[in-house]
Amino acid sequence: MVTMKPIVLMTDSKLYKDERVEIIHLPFIGVEPLPVQPTRQHYDWLIFTSKNAVEIFFKLYAHVTFENIAAIGIKTKEHIEHYNHKVAFMPSQFNQESFIDEMGNLFNHSTVCLPISTEARPKMFDALKSLADVDRIDLYRPVKNDKNINLALQLIKTGKVDWITFMSPSSVKAFGKQKLEQHISVMAIGHVTSSALNQLNIEHYVSQIETKKSMIDTILNIENNRKGGL
Repeated sequence: MVTMKPIVLMTDSKLYKDERVEIIHLPFIGVEPLPVQPTRQHYDWLIFTSKNAVEIFFKLYAHVTFENIAAIGIKTKEHIEHYNHKVAFMPSQFNQESFIDEMGNLFNHSTVCLPISTEARPKMFDALKSLADVDRIDLYRPVKNDKNINLALQLIKTGKVDWITFMSPSSVKAFGKQKLEQHISVMAIGHVTSSALNQLNIEHYVSQIETKKSMIDTILNIENNRKGGL
């Protein structure tokens, strides 16, 4: 008996492979680097919340020196290591709330550089600025990819996709309030993206852990349960 793999539409900017499913990759968001802003020459800490921030910062702000790096997310950490830097702090869960809960007094009285998207939530910056001397750098802005969104809607309409995944509130915002066919299931990578989907009243599931592997694990568990565990 041949079992068909679920067809999963990934909407983020980075390619991902998992042999357990068939993946279609259509990024809903691109990034537009912003002009270089004035900074200090040296910081005690750099804090990265995404791979995009790592890539753009080390390209545009190579003149900035630093003592330590903190990161949110395994992939962000791996990208930093690709540039031959070590990550001194990473929270156990990959979101701003866990970062704040677990950072303790690590950044107290330090100079901190926070290079992020213009659409990033302010929660971490607000928490840090009461403890440290923080410079927020608006490093890039998300840009909606209308062509890919229209292609995705066509795939959904013609029944060529089983799941659509969202990795950020920005991708949810770009997609907007669309009419989804009944056969389509939606997956959010974590609670922040889930909140964005809730605001649009889009029914969805949430990954158990905020990684792409966990998203696929969760999808396969749901598919298995739908088939009665067969």
